[in-house]
Amino acid sequence: RHALLAEAVYDDLLPGERRRLHHKLMQALIDGGVQGTAAELARHARAAGDLLAAVEASKRAGDDAMAIGGPTEAVRNYEAALEILADAELRARSDVDAVEVVTSYSAALVAAGDLDKALRFGNEVLNSMPATITDFNKARLLVSLAGTALLVDSETDPLALTREALDLLGDEPTPTRARALHWLARVLGFAEHNQIAQAQDAAVEALGLAEQLNLPRLASDIHTTLAGLEQNEGDDIDPTLVRAAAAAAKAGAATAELRALTILGRVRMERGEFAAAEEAFDHAVRRAIATGRTWAPYGFDARFHRIQVAFVSGDWAKADELLAQPRVGAQTLQLSMLAAAELQLVVGRGAEPSASLAASARERWQLDGMCAMTAAPEFITLAGRAGRMDEVESTYSETLGVLEPAWGRLFAGRVRLAAVTVTALSTGLDLLGAPQRAARLALIQEVAEPAFEAAARAHDLLWAWGPEGIAWERRLKFEVARCKWLGGEPGDPVDLERLGRQDVEGFTAWPHVLEGAASRLRLGEVLVSLGVQEGKDLIAQARETGERLAARWLSAGPVRRDELVLTRRELEVLRLVAAGRSNGEIAKQLFIATKTASVHVSNILAKLGAAGRTEAAAIAREQGLLGG
Repeated sequence: RHALLAEAVYDDLLPGERRRLHHKLMQALIDGGVQGTAAELARHARAAGDLLAAVEASKRAGDDAMAIGGPTEAVRNYEAALEILADAELRARSDVDAVEVVTSYSAALVAAGDLDKALRFGNEVLNSMPATITDFNKARLLVSLAGTALLVDSETDPLALTREALDLLGDEPTPTRARALHWLARVLGFAEHNQIAQAQDAAVEALGLAEQLNLPRLASDIHTTLAGLEQNEGDDIDPTLVRAAAAAAKAGAATAELRALTILGRVRMERGEFAAAEEAFDHAVRRAIATGRTWAPYGFDARFHRIQVAFVSGDWAKADELLAQPRVGAQTLQLSMLAAAELQLVVGRGAEPSASLAASARERWQLDGMCAMTAAPEFITLAGRAGRMDEVESTYSETLGVLEPAWGRLFAGRVRLAAVTVTALSTGLDLLGAPQRAARLALIQEVAEPAFEAAARAHDLLWAWGPEGIAWERRLKFEVARCKWLGGEPGDPVDLERLGRQDVEGFTAWPHVLEGAASRLRLGEVLVSLGVQEGKDLIAQARETGERLAARWLSAGPVRRDELVLTRRELEVLRLVAAGRSNGEIAKQLFIATKTASVHVSNILAKLGAAGRTEAAAIAREQGLLGG
């Protein structure tokens, strides 16, 4: 009743009466006659027509909201201040630092998770700067935009922005220079052509300035950057990151704390220490919620990577649970990332994603390469299973079009992308005619060569190449060799077996449950075709994992009779045997040697337990192996 009564009284007031009452309330808040917040003061000042008081109060209200972990509310208050400061005459009369409002607004957008808007706003501000702006203020705007650009993949170059800012700032020790040096260190240390020594020099100088100027929050973040740079030397950086996170928490530097915890989790995840990674990510998620940064960079990253750990470690029930958590306040980018994570589970289970899920998983590739790197392999896998090779190739090319400009041509993730693509291109390879096989094998080599270059480069960067990278590199080597084998190219079966065993070992050292089972399945197929009995055990292990995960494509396995597996090449030979073709005729039709055709026939008879070609054909018809 109180609210209704207040509204009725307010509506009954004349405009002049309202304005006078708002002014009295504004003055009472300023004088301390009544208690209230800066946001309340801003509202009354604006309604009273005192825009100078309103802009100052709106800016203070934004600061207050950020201090208590309310970035969304801060965005609204800073927007109110910016609307008033858009008036050049009023801006000149105000004591409020307009550049500080701009940079604070950008920081609030980032903390709220709206990176797209923060980037667009920063570029708009730079493009509309007045010619009279001072070098110092221009540098502040450049540093602000560079900090946003570091968090997204876009055409905005944080390195160019940072260097321009440093040129404008000179050597005077200021917080802006300290931040600019920190951004420079991060860009140099983790870009494609990384320059570790220069990055460390910039970070050390930034840390010295931060300590000299008593900026503990910035100093905490720089310590995290230095820990990441030290990782290149192969050191155990866990203790350093743990200390950095603790120091940041003590200093009240929420972003620095979340960044240290998230990097810690990622390092552990890449080493295959999944339980320890879960611990770091869970800690980061709790701190993100507590500090109002659930959807901010690093806060959301921790949530996303926690889902990844559950997926990779085979705890798919946990992944489902995490994906089902409320998404109130999430921006389109975060929703797209979560869709990409969900897509992994859908494809892992052998199902088709809904149209809405597929669309969401593609929506923000241009803004965050990690979204593309998560979703693209799943789209490629789906297309490969269905035999849509044009789609495999186009999705692979589209993904490179997104990632190469952002991460460089030899980005480490290219190895995994290539491995998945080559696996997809292997589908039906052994059933193609000679010209089509040659074209497919040429495409496979085209995909693999730059990925092997990327792997060779990554071996020189210890921070970029741990057990996870090694596992995918081994997968790529085995898949390329397996494709050549399926395509009928001459090769050493012993070498193929060796590469297959290395693939299994790779996904044992980095224990990705689903990919480890896939390694065993494909090695098992090869071994059975080579007459090695161990192959049946590996296939059985893969099927058991598939049944536990409810991964239908894995539990079904290849075509089999009891526990005996026929490769696609053997199925093709079997169909020709059933058609009454001789070994010579089979060899001629499949463009293989007569001796090779004879070996295939012998393997088929042994696997089917058939005494001769006629019985093999009868068994094949009985088991439905001749259809399709």
